[in-house]
Amino acid sequence: MHDGQHFYARFLAIIMWVTKLSAYRKLRKMKFFDYNLTTDIHSINLIDRNVLTPIVVNCLNPHSFVTAEVDACFKESLLSSTYLLPDGIGVCMALKRYKGIRIDKIAGEDFHYELLSQLNEKGGKLLYMGSNNVVLGLIEDRIHREYPNIIVKTHSPSYCEDFSTIENKELVSIVNEFAPDALLVGMTAPKQEKWLAKWQKKLQVKLFMGIGGSFDVLAGNSWIGSRSRES
Repeated sequence: MHDGQHFYARFLAIIMWVTKLSAYRKLRKMKFFDYNLTTDIHSINLIDRNVLTPIVVNCLNPHSFVTAEVDACFKESLLSSTYLLPDGIGVCMALKRYKGIRIDKIAGEDFHYELLSQLNEKGGKLLYMGSNNVVLGLIEDRIHREYPNIIVKTHSPSYCEDFSTIENKELVSIVNEFAPDALLVGMTAPKQEKWLAKWQKKLQVKLFMGIGGSFDVLAGNSWIGSRSRES
């Protein structure tokens, strides 16, 4: 790596640290509400085709916590999650500091790996919605190579802030025609959580997850799990 690349990498690391510290300070000053956080994902049967109520999975980190305090719709979507993952060291630190509860971070990638493992074991269909066609193509290649029992489909919606009525109907149609066992939406928070909360009753899916900006990570040369990350 060249000196310039070293400098750029260190610069990005500093920016990320400052951002996390600022978010944690905001979180520390606020009342920490009783979100029902999930502490174990390996004992959950994620591929239950007889389930009557769809499983909704979201992630809570300092950014989403602070955002939810000024966005009632977003907060309601987090509170109504079937499983809400403590996806951030700041959340775990706040629980320990202000409620005396010690939990481990569970990143969206952790849940994603568990879902892939269970779905590959049983066989089924998985739909990724978000990002761009290049990234989605790389994800498809990866799924085909490493999880051969999963039928995968991807779709890249427009990057507009709000979808039109026609676009929403098209997205619902795409999902229902494929009828996946699980739908992973990567539109960044809070857009993805609010979209799922609004449309999930019209979607023929047993499990929904707002997976955030993880699509680019999943499409990389190696899938970087939270065990090697500090965020």
